[in-house]
Amino acid sequence: PNDFALNGAHGDDVWLMKVDAEGIAYFVEHVEFGGAANGESFGRWPNAEGGLYPMLSRTFDAEPGYENAGPRIGPLVISEVHFNSSEPAGADDLEFIEIYNPTDETVNLTGWRIRKGIDYDFDPGTSLGAKQTLVVISFNPDNPENASRVATFRTTHNIGASVTLVGGYGDKLENGGEKVQLQRPDSPPMDEPTYTPHLVEDEVIYDEASPWPTSADGAGDSLNRAWADRWGNSSSSWTATGPTPGTFPFTSPLVGDASGDGIVGDIDLNLVLSNLGAVGVGLAYDLDGDGDVDENDVRLVTLNFGAVAPVAVAASLTDVPFGPVVSTADVGILAGSLLAVPVGPVAYEAANALFRDNRLFVGPMLGPSPSESRVLIHPARTSRVSNRTDETSALA
Repeated sequence: PNDFALNGAHGDDVWLMKVDAEGIAYFVEHVEFGGAANGESFGRWPNAEGGLYPMLSRTFDAEPGYENAGPRIGPLVISEVHFNSSEPAGADDLEFIEIYNPTDETVNLTGWRIRKGIDYDFDPGTSLGAKQTLVVISFNPDNPENASRVATFRTTHNIGASVTLVGGYGDKLENGGEKVQLQRPDSPPMDEPTYTPHLVEDEVIYDEASPWPTSADGAGDSLNRAWADRWGNSSSSWTATGPTPGTFPFTSPLVGDASGDGIVGDIDLNLVLSNLGAVGVGLAYDLDGDGDVDENDVRLVTLNFGAVAPVAVAASLTDVPFGPVVSTADVGILAGSLLAVPVGPVAYEAANALFRDNRLFVGPMLGPSPSESRVLIHPARTSRVSNRTDETSALA
């Protein structure tokens, strides 16, 4: 009676109920999710109140208190949303969604689609080149009857024929905010060879109100994604600037800011440590872009700890020399500038391993419970100690 299965191809929903001593059932929670890739899980992000989203890795077998791994980003992303044009006439014709391919390979968009706020199916044979963009508009630009509308769109946004336009989509982008989801096709399940599941590739749930950039709501600006490797549903991943369909003016992210919230802090250290060992170009927490999450990514967080956008303390590993190996006596001298950063159990174990193998930190400290552990770091230099973990921990 306790056996169950979830539908990975079509998506499913889960109800959590509580039954009291008298056998009366009470509603506790209900969640829904769409199709899932094999081996990929959905998790709440950024906290227990967030919605379900495909996670970078599974943590279902972790001990209590372990954090979700964080959202899987793209790789293709929604890079710009122009949802409320300031033009007095024909405003809907000037709105658009821009898709960006940050990979080094051309992507065939046959079977891809956009859903939720608007409905659009990419024509078979449509492709998106490496490091290129594609602009989805509200009408079909290939229809000869829309020639004047295409000309107005290009003239208003000051773009030439080199910018690829596709369309048109059903419904419209709501001015008050809504969800826009880019979906890619998956292989049909063996028992349903004629059904094609669609998986979340990227998503943005934008809003007209702060903390989302408010000038995108009818003041002439559009939402521009600041970083291609940051989560689309975070308002801190977006800026408001004049519409730029066909270009991707991503700014250089604050080095070490794994969460994309504009501050290098304990959240970033936890995210990087908790995802050590993940591989694959474009990973959300691969801060140095070498295709995996390793100790160098941790160093970028510790070097820049406390930095606030748009100023970074260190732009790369070579900008600040690593500190020398430090003795126990030196730790006392450094104590005035040491920071005890709270970390979760997964991050603590990763930090402890790095400390043993590479002497990366001044030292991990196990708290009275796994959820109260700390990692000692020295911002703007990577201090490494030569004494044992228990000796360093005793200094806390």
